[in-house]
Amino acid sequence: MTLTQLMTVLLAPILAVPAAGQFGITFDFEGTLSSGQQVIFQEAADTWEGYITGYQDGVTLDGITIKASDNLASDGVGGTIIGPAAPTSILVQGSYILPVAGTIDFDANDVAAMEDDLFRFYITRAIGHVLGIGTLWSANGVYTVGTGEYSGSFGLEAYQEEFDGSAIFIPVELGETTQRYWDEVDEGASLTGITDAYGRDLANELMTGWLGPDAEDTFISETTVMSLQDLGYMVQYSIPEPSQMMLLSLGALLPLARRRRRT
Repeated sequence: MTLTQLMTVLLAPILAVPAAGQFGITFDFEGTLSSGQQVIFQEAADTWEGYITGYQDGVTLDGITIKASDNLASDGVGGTIIGPAAPTSILVQGSYILPVAGTIDFDANDVAAMEDDLFRFYITRAIGHVLGIGTLWSANGVYTVGTGEYSGSFGLEAYQEEFDGSAIFIPVELGETTQRYWDEVDEGASLTGITDAYGRDLANELMTGWLGPDAEDTFISETTVMSLQDLGYMVQYSIPEPSQMMLLSLGALLPLARRRRRT
């Protein structure tokens, strides 16, 4: 494999999955995001569109529009990188509360200092929140605030098959990450010991609250994908080849392995 081919694998979107239909993510760009940065937004959206094939019965939506900008009030490089990513408009259909619009807002100073692969990581995770992961759990009756116990049937079944066959709920972090993430240990500083059949530790799952300690191994689990079905989407999930599992390149992220994920 040539160096160019290797870098293409390392910097590819999180997982290579079949293209989906009847669902799309559209961006309304504001601020000074470059054309290259806008392409990275679309690549991150392509990842989620590969998993989401449409909506549950009774839902007539065909996607979501996200306002994406680098207009967040700056506190300098290394402070708050990205503001809260969340739905800004919701609709009740088919017994689900679904987002039709959302927002993702970065600090332009941090964007300028980030490598493309790290930027892609933040965007991909932020889109997950806009889709409802962590932000619409309570509204859809799959999580009760303060319990730390996610109970959505599709997500839980996937978690049992993927990580813990005896689980009666998916643990949700109750600490600083405001109950929007799957639980970790030691603020992400250590592996959890909870692994899937591929040896991937839950600490490296995209929708956990901290980045690290093995940031180059970040992945999207079947648990996360199937939890979207609890929120009103229809999804598909496939495991990539081992060479496609890495989200980010090793060199760019090792110095940042303990950085808090801020969305």
